[in-house]
Amino acid sequence: HLSIGVSLEAKASAGKTSLDFQTIDQLATHFKRSNDPYKACEYLSLLAQGLMSTFQLKAAAETLIELLDGLEKKKFIKWSEIELTQQKTGYQIKLAQVLIRSAEFKEAASVIKTAFEAAKLLGNNQFMIRLLRLMAAIYATKGQTDDALKTLQQALSLAKTLQSTELFVNLLADIAEVLQQKNNL
Repeated sequence: HLSIGVSLEAKASAGKTSLDFQTIDQLATHFKRSNDPYKACEYLSLLAQGLMSTFQLKAAAETLIELLDGLEKKKFIKWSEIELTQQKTGYQIKLAQVLIRSAEFKEAASVIKTAFEAAKLLGNNQFMIRLLRLMAAIYATKGQTDDALKTLQQALSLAKTLQSTELFVNLLADIAEVLQQKNNL
């Protein structure tokens, strides 16, 4: 499978084959079955992104779940425990985004909770902020504006440690949007 994946990848790089969903899916499949876990993750992630961009949300979620399952079972990965946790958390964030876009809020909240605990263990404030913003979006969508504001305040506190003006402004915009929603209720 490795030689087929490498050959297909070379053809795509040389422009002999288009890098469409079918080709990306084939690349992911061959690299999953080979001894190249990094390429498998790369192409599964690329496939999920493409599916998300074309609103094939169910297929995107299934692809991300397959990727996370492989990481969880260490089926096709050779990262250190910290790298593995960081990768899984990043993919869980993507999965939560897909689930939110699919209005599968309960499932998204479950993924966010799991990912948040991992991000906390890693000490990754950026991941924690992204996850808090996703949770706030769920609360706001469900009309739970007080919970959304509380969650965004928590994210704002974490953002202060990163000293990112752009992130700070985005969080303030999120808060303003929720306050506007609250006033309209």
